Amino acid sequence: MFKRILRYSLFGLIGLLLLTALVIGVRYAQAAAAVSAFDKLAPPPLTGMGVTEKLTILPLYENAVANDALAGGNGVAYLVQTDTATLLIDTGYNPDSASPSPLEQNMAHLGVDLAGIDVIALSHHHPDHVGSIAWWQQGTFSLGKEQVDLGERRVLAPTALTYPGSAVEVAAAPQVLAPGVASLGTLPFVDVFPLWLLRPAMTEQVLAINVADVGVILITGCGHPGLERIVSHAEAVLGQPVAGIVGGLHYGLEDSPKLHEGIALLGERSMRLVAISPHDTGPAGLAAFAAAFPLTYRPVIVGEPITVR
Repeated sequence: MFKRILRYSLFGLIGLLLLTALVIGVRYAQAAAAVSAFDKLAPPPLTGMGVTEKLTILPLYENAVANDALAGGNGVAYLVQTDTATLLIDTGYNPDSASPSPLEQNMAHLGVDLAGIDVIALSHHHPDHVGSIAWWQQGTFSLGKEQVDLGERRVLAPTALTYPGSAVEVAAAPQVLAPGVASLGTLPFVDVFPLWLLRPAMTEQVLAINVADVGVILITGCGHPGLERIVSHAEAVLGQPVAGIVGGLHYGLEDSPKLHEGIALLGERSMRLVAISPHDTGPAGLAAFAAAFPLTYRPVIVGEPITVR
């Protein structure tokens, strides 16, 4: 009797595992099909973007820091300043639920006040870009251990999120955020392992800054959709070539053929700025980019502003 129950239980477990694998496989295939379908569509062109005379990108949270007074880690948060707008791109990572968080510590040390930020734009909904695993699990984000009042400032995300007292906009389509500043809308991608086991279909938002006499500078969080897709989408939306890129490209720790394909893609353009995030590209990849673009490469380091013009 016991052996029979054990046998049936084993068969049931195997059946459940097979069904789970089937469901995951179907969802993965659907996510991949959605990406393929998106790439076949011509994106709507964006007009009236305008220009900014200056652009400064100050890394507020990254793997590399300028000095021991600043906190670093595996995540991203950038302060982007133009002639007329100040944006916070992503909110970093607070794995120990510290208060103040590493991002808040760095903001205080660098003299960055939330009151001076006009727009918060999240690149994608991963824990190291929205504050912590806990905030990610709750479908929200935070600058610190507690969610502070964001007031009337605009918040954009590539997927539906919530935040107490604020309306989070889903930046599905390209749109102008300020003179010379635009969101390119959402680009779908199949999520990374093991996250795709839970949610294969993901989207990422990329920002574009059009700097006078320089051109379009792209700002990414992780670049999960892939550099080729990001660049082609940006150029189709804006109708002009990309002149620079700042942020993550997710090339990993190794010096890979994919990385060199990315370098070749950028090498076909007149790049005025190349600044690759160390949080998802290792030393070998960063060195390869630096060697390929010796005049325009800038390291991404917390506390060291990257200035265009």
